[in-house]
Amino acid sequence: DDDEGWVDEVALLSENERAELMRNIHPIKLHKLTFKILHSTTILLPAWKSILKDLKLAVRIMLHDVSTCWNSTYDMLNFALEYWKGIDAMTDTRKLGLGEYELKSNEWMLVKQLHDVLKVCDVTCDMPT
Repeated sequence: DDDEGWVDEVALLSENERAELMRNIHPIKLHKLTFKILHSTTILLPAWKSILKDLKLAVRIMLHDVSTCWNSTYDMLNFALEYWKGIDAMTDTRKLGLGEYELKSNEWMLVKQLHDVLKVCDVTCDMPT
């Protein structure tokens, strides 16, 4: 279906190609960063809360995706886009050792694009039947 020039290129992929695509675009760094922060209650979690206070952001625990929870990836990406300054600050602080989880500008662009795609799914799934 060609709606205003849009082509669903994912639909054209084989099942194996789709699986590979999903493995490559899954926001692994965000998921791992969330896990690290949540499970470091004496160092990283207090640092996260302090950074959010310094940025004048509401102190919230970073959401992460769960394979058994529908649309949790969208929720995690939505949170990441809202709290990107805090995430950047956490991964930029050398003393915390989270540099490997820093998202480059092209990775933030992918987060935004995946978020936008999943937002359509979120809205569609919430529609009454």
